[in-house]
Amino acid sequence: SQVSYQGDGSGQDPYEVGNVDQLQCINSQGLSVNYTQASNIDASGTSAWNSGEGFEPIGNESTVFTGTFNGSGYAVTGLYIDRSRSADDGSGLFGRAGPGALLENIRVEDVYVNNSDGNVGGVVGRNRKATVKSSYVTGSVSSSGNSVGGLVGENALGTVTSSYATGDVSGDGEVGGLAGDNGGGTVQSSYATSNVSGSSQVGGLVGVNTQGDVVESNATGDVSGSGNGVGGLVGENDFGAVRESYAIG
Repeated sequence: SQVSYQGDGSGQDPYEVGNVDQLQCINSQGLSVNYTQASNIDASGTSAWNSGEGFEPIGNESTVFTGTFNGSGYAVTGLYIDRSRSADDGSGLFGRAGPGALLENIRVEDVYVNNSDGNVGGVVGRNRKATVKSSYVTGSVSSSGNSVGGLVGENALGTVTSSYATGDVSGDGEVGGLAGDNGGGTVQSSYATSNVSGSSQVGGLVGVNTQGDVVESNATGDVSGSGNGVGGLVGENDFGAVRESYAIG
């Protein structure tokens, strides 16, 4: 109740987000309106929030983010999310982004995201028919579940373009340096330098590409897996298309 915003949330005058409290309160301010980041944000204090669980991801299963967020090239540094002790099916700066949502020019640096249920990414845990554009993540993303990616956990019919991730990514299955599960989605003009580890369906860029497109993208990190479907670029490619791309990890 003590947090307020400049702007009216319209496309012409989006709400301005200049500190970590305003970032967190997007959940209550509105998930179908427009936001722009107005300065660099130090989020390192989130490690002490919510009894050690940290920042509450923006958007969840019951209320998906469908608005726009323009990071304007500013950084969010030190974001901490640890949902390893409670159920959380979608962890990242944004937990869930839905149809029509646009997440662009976002810089998430020195992030720590971890949960037990999967669908984990530095920018968004579950991306369903939304677009992530010109954004990057540095830091650690992990889960004991599936669909884990440095930038996006699940990219279901979504678009990731001109973006990258670097750091360490680990999970069980469907683990990728950039995106864990690219189901019918598009990954274009993007790359990952992340070191990626998991069991099955582990890729330097995308863990599993099911009827999706990977175009003009690359991976340069090291990849390791203990099961089936492990690849330098894509772990498992199910009826997907991979064009003009490479891996050198």
